[in-house]
Amino acid sequence: MLLRDGVTALLFVPALQTRLMDATAVSSHSAFNVVNGLGAFLAGTPVTAGPRSAPA
Repeated sequence: MLLRDGVTALLFVPALQTRLMDATAVSSHSAFNVVNGLGAFLAGTPVTAGPRSAPA
């Protein structure tokens, strides 16, 4: 029974680790895209508001 449990763990753990790494990679890319878009929006806000709102 102990041998069977060990073999089962050896078979399933690499697959689970791969799925976890893929999920982590996807979420970090998504977070980067959101922050990148937010930065572009915030940087463009003074430009679109006109010359009076931008610091001299």
